[in-house]
Amino acid sequence: MLKRVFSLIIGFSLLTGCASVPLTTLFIFSHTDREVLEQANAEQLRAKITYKGGIKLESDVVLLTLSYRLKEHGSNALLKFPLQLVSHKHKDPKQGWIIPTPEKNIYTFKLNSENQKVFLKTKQDILKDGLEVVNFNVDINLGKGHVSKRDDESYRVSIDLKLNQNEEYFTLVRNADVIVE
Repeated sequence: MLKRVFSLIIGFSLLTGCASVPLTTLFIFSHTDREVLEQANAEQLRAKITYKGGIKLESDVVLLTLSYRLKEHGSNALLKFPLQLVSHKHKDPKQGWIIPTPEKNIYTFKLNSENQKVFLKTKQDILKDGLEVVNFNVDINLGKGHVSKRDDESYRVSIDLKLNQNEEYFTLVRNADVIVE
């Protein structure tokens, strides 16, 4: 009986320790790099950025970064694709029973038509040349003049990526602290 209770406590501890990594992200990364790149549809690819706090983002500061390595060459390559704003939703703060919900700004971005063509061509070339490793990332420039902020507030960001309309968003970053100078 004591072994069973101890096993349950250890199992529960392991499960809750991994809870900060969303299951969708674990599922995406369980596929091979080639499968992940094949799923990416340039027209349907979306990046969703959620800021908790009163930060407002300019639309020209977000880039999709595609880094990869080919089997033959062994060298890493890095491509950056500017993203364009599709939508912006603002949610006012709400007073909860115990913890208030902070103000949120939710931005959705996509590749513009020119970058969709470049992304598609790049994807085809990479798949043809023998992909070894691929990584997607979303870069945000929070330099001066690109954001509006309030001095007395802290900010958190979550970044999600959707490769095509048949898939759900998967999380790249969840509730990370943001430092704006």
